[in-house]
Amino acid sequence: MATSQFSSASRGLNIVDRVFIAIDALATSVRQYYDYHRTVKVLSKLTARELDDLGLNSLNVESEARKLVYGN
Repeated sequence: MATSQFSSASRGLNIVDRVFIAIDALATSVRQYYDYHRTVKVLSKLTARELDDLGLNSLNVESEARKLVYGN
C-alpha cells in the first residue's frame, strides 16, 4: 500500500526528484527504527515506580514506544 502512495505522490516528477524522495523516505525509516529501539531501551531501564509515574508498566513499554515514534 505504501508503494501506491509513493507512486501517486511522485507523478509528474523526474527521476532525480523520485530518487531524492526515496532516499528521504529511507532516511526517515532508519531514524524511526533507531528512535524506537532507543526509546524502548531507555524505558526498559526505568523502575516500576518510575514507569508508573509515567502511566506505563513493563508490559506496555514496546507498544507505547511504537505509538510515540510511529504514531500508531
